[in-house]
Amino acid sequence: MTTQRYHASVAANIAIAIVYLVIALVSLKLAFVHVNVAAVWPPTGLAAAVLLLLGRRCWPGIFVGALAVNLIANFQNPAEVGGISRVLSALGIAAGNTAEAVLASLLAVRFAGGQSFLERGATFVRYAATVALLAPLASATVGITSLGLFGLMRAENLGRNWLTWYTADVAALLVVTPLILAWRRLPTRAQLHWTRGLELLAIAVLLGMIGQTICGVYFSDPLQSFPKSYMIIPVLLWISFRYGIRGATVGILMLGAMIVWGTLRGFAVFPTGSPNLSLLYAQVFLSVAAVITLSVACLLQELAETNSGLEQAVTDRTAKLEQLVQDKQDLVILAAHDMQSPLIGLRNLLDLVDRDPELVGGAQWPGILAEMRKSCEQMLRWVRRLVDVERVEHLIDHRKLHVVDIEPVVRACASQLQSTADAKHIRIVVRGESGVCRAWADAECVSHIVVNLLSNAIKFSPPGETVTVALTNGRPHCRIVVHNRGLVIPAKDQQHLFEKFSRLRPRPTGGERSQGVGLFLTQRLSRALNGQIDCASSAAQGTSFVVDLPTASTIHV
Repeated sequence: MTTQRYHASVAANIAIAIVYLVIALVSLKLAFVHVNVAAVWPPTGLAAAVLLLLGRRCWPGIFVGALAVNLIANFQNPAEVGGISRVLSALGIAAGNTAEAVLASLLAVRFAGGQSFLERGATFVRYAATVALLAPLASATVGITSLGLFGLMRAENLGRNWLTWYTADVAALLVVTPLILAWRRLPTRAQLHWTRGLELLAIAVLLGMIGQTICGVYFSDPLQSFPKSYMIIPVLLWISFRYGIRGATVGILMLGAMIVWGTLRGFAVFPTGSPNLSLLYAQVFLSVAAVITLSVACLLQELAETNSGLEQAVTDRTAKLEQLVQDKQDLVILAAHDMQSPLIGLRNLLDLVDRDPELVGGAQWPGILAEMRKSCEQMLRWVRRLVDVERVEHLIDHRKLHVVDIEPVVRACASQLQSTADAKHIRIVVRGESGVCRAWADAECVSHIVVNLLSNAIKFSPPGETVTVALTNGRPHCRIVVHNRGLVIPAKDQQHLFEKFSRLRPRPTGGERSQGVGLFLTQRLSRALNGQIDCASSAAQGTSFVVDLPTASTIHV
C-alpha cells in the first residue's frame, strides 16, 4: 500500500470511528433495561453499509468506535466489578460488533449481490433472510456473553437483553443499511425540481399526521387498542410506487423516528407499560414494514429497468430493420441502374435481329450471341449479389456459434473458386494445418467471408499470380490472412473500403465487374461473429485482408 493510500485509509477509519461513537452515544439514551443495551441501535446498519461500500479494510474504525462507546457505557454500569473486567467486557462487545459487520458484508456478497442487493427484488429478499437475520446473532451473543461473563449483567436478565439487542440490530440492517446504500449517490439537478420538492413536503406532512395517528395522539383511551399501525403500509407502498427505493427508505426512516418519538412522549404504537417492550414490538413492526415496502420498491425498479431494456431493444431492432430496408432499397436502385445498360444493349441486339433476320446464322451471329451472353452475365451477377445480400442477413440472424476448425472451411472455399482462378492461371495456396486454427464462430458465415475475400483477390490479381490464405492461432484471436500481389489499393480508398456500394479505384484485371457490396457484407459477417476485418495494401507488400475471430480456447463453453 502506498503512503497516500495508507493515510487515506487511516483517515477513513478515524472518521468512521467518530461517526459510530456519536450515533451510538445518542442511541444509548434509549437503553431502558440495561446501560449497554438499547432498543434502537443504528450503528449496526452504519457499520454494515460502510464495509459494503468501502470494503472490509475499514473494520478497525468500527472496532474502535464500538470499543469507545462500550468503555463509556461499562464505566457507567453500577455493577461492582473491577476496571479490568469493564475493559475486557468492552473489548468483547467491540469484537462482536465488528464480527457482525464483517459477517453481514460476507453474507451480502455471498447471497445477495453485495452492495447491489437493492437492484432486484430477489436479492433484497435474500439479504433480509440471511444478512438481517443471521449477522445480528454474532453481536447479540458475543455482547451479552461478555457482559454476563464479567459480571456486568445479572444472569436472569441475559435472555431479555439478548432479545432486545438482536431485535434492534435486525431493524438497523433493514432500515439504516438500505438507506445509506440507496442514497450513496446524490440525486441529479433534474430530480430536485421545485415541484417534486413541494410534493415531497406534502408527503412528509401526510406521513407525519399518519404517524401521530398511529401513535394515538388523535384518539381517546377507548381507541388506543385499535390496530392503527397498519394505516402506514399503504402510504409506504404508494411512496415506493412514486419515488422508488430512495423514497421508500426515507419513508421507513421517518416511520421509525415517529415511533421512537411517540414512545418517548407516552404515545407508543404498541402500548405495553414498558418503553423497552413497546419499542421491541415497534421494531418488529418496522422490520416487517421495511421488508414489504423495499421488496415492492426493488421489484418495481427491476420491472422498470426490464421495461426500459425491452424498449431499447425494440428501438435498436427497429433502427436495424429500417437500416436493412434502406440498404436493400439502395441496393435495388443501384442494381436497377447498373442493369439498365446491359438490358438496353440486349434490347438493341434483339431489335437488330428483328430488323434483319438474315443475321441469324450469318458471319456476325457469333459476335451478336457473345454480346447477348455478356449482357445476361452482367444481369445474372447482380441477381446473385441480391441473393447474397439476403443470404448474409439470414446468416447473421440465424448464426449458431460453435467451435469451427478453420482450415477445412478455407480449403473447401479454395476448391470452390479453383475454376475461377484457373481461368486466369492464378494459383491458390492455403497455409495452415487442420486443428491449429479453431475459432468460436459459425462455419457458414466463415465460408462466406473467405469466399468473398478469395474471389476479390482473384478478381484484382493479374494472370499468373498466386493468392495465399494463411491461418494462425494466437490468443485471443484466430487470424485468417488473404494476400495477393495485385493492384495496390490507395490509402484514400482504404478509408472507405468497407462502406456499402464503395467501389475501388483499381479495376478488376480480367474485365470482371464489382458491385461494391462484397466487402461491406464481409465486415458485417465478421462483426456478427465478434471479430473484425482490416486491410493493408502497399506496392512492396501487396494487399492483405486480415480477419480476426475469437479462438475457441477464449470462450467458456
